[in-house]
Amino acid sequence: MKEQWLKLKLQFFNDAGTEEAVSDENVETEPTEVTQKAEELSESQMKLVNERVNEEMARRTKEMRQQIQDELNEKQKEADKLRKMNAEQKHQYELEKAEKERDDYKQQLESYKMRQEAMAMFNEAGMQAP
Repeated sequence: MKEQWLKLKLQFFNDAGTEEAVSDENVETEPTEVTQKAEELSESQMKLVNERVNEEMARRTKEMRQQIQDELNEKQKEADKLRKMNAEQKHQYELEKAEKERDDYKQQLESYKMRQEAMAMFNEAGMQAP
């Protein structure tokens, strides 16, 4: 990306009181040199940014693939386990699974109720909850 510089003709003052003439050539070459350095810097920065973005994308892609693979393996193990069971065992397994899920939901509900009760107690005491 090229940066555009506003070319200004500024008058510089010397402390001794003598004015030095500033040629147009010096004023014009300075911004182009700065612009070229900025382009080189921005290109190197762009390479660095691109490398970092690519590394981050590769890392996240790897994590997502690993997560999907883990979920797939877990479901495959459960399917193999169910395939080996007879009807009574399948029924018992499904019942245990449902009970575990129910217990998890009960625990979440109790936690929510306790949080609400604590908030009410803080409000009654005129305190602000953290």
